Amino acid sequence: ETISSGIVSADATTTATVTNSYTKLANATVTKVLIDEYPNGSENFTFTPVLTENGVDITEQYLTDLTNGIFTLTPVGEEGEDKTASITFENLPVGAVLSITETADAKYTTTIKVNGTSVNAASLTIAEPEDGTNTIEFTNTRNAYVVDFKKTDLDGESLDNAQFTLKILTGTTYVNYPEGSLTLGTGSLNLVPGDYELTENKSPDGYIILSNTIRFTVSQEETTGSLYAFLKFLNAFAASGELHPPPI
Repeated sequence: ETISSGIVSADATTTATVTNSYTKLANATVTKVLIDEYPNGSENFTFTPVLTENGVDITEQYLTDLTNGIFTLTPVGEEGEDKTASITFENLPVGAVLSITETADAKYTTTIKVNGTSVNAASLTIAEPEDGTNTIEFTNTRNAYVVDFKKTDLDGESLDNAQFTLKILTGTTYVNYPEGSLTLGTGSLNLVPGDYELTENKSPDGYIILSNTIRFTVSQEETTGSLYAFLKFLNAFAASGELHPPPI
């Protein structure tokens, strides 16, 4: 607020001019949605925001809750359901531009919406508040990879109708994978990266059930921009069938 005034002689007029100026402010909300039916527990996702006004970086002035220039979201929710987390930045200047970059995670495919519209980059011009405005939403879908399985006898011949329980490591505990009980011969499954445990519950007719649990890892590595899954078995799986002794 500025005030200017002038005083002249008694028979003249005294004037005062008052000029008020202010910046309109609004809030912006950033949400992380994790499309994750797999019981791998919570994960942290990190973001780097930048707020500019007329090309000038005003991040430190308005985004005061950052830690070393970043913020973290940890989506939570019931097992088997989508998980969410959000943060609201308050009192941002209307007309400023909020740009947010998520730290990449190769386990996920990420999509972005700004004010409900799909975009390639998270850049939001702060508007006066209305329903559905000033929102940025990042949605991560866990990548799954095709893993081939083959059940054989000791001679390498394929066997069918072996029943297994499949579990995935969560923290320090193996818990049931969504598919749970599997009937395997030769085939494939879509599995997300993680450590797995496969236990045979019923062997094919005429064969002894596996006494050992098979543990393997599905992971990804980046090669020339593409993701590849590879499976590390403990060799026991290839020789998993044994003939029952013939009756006497």
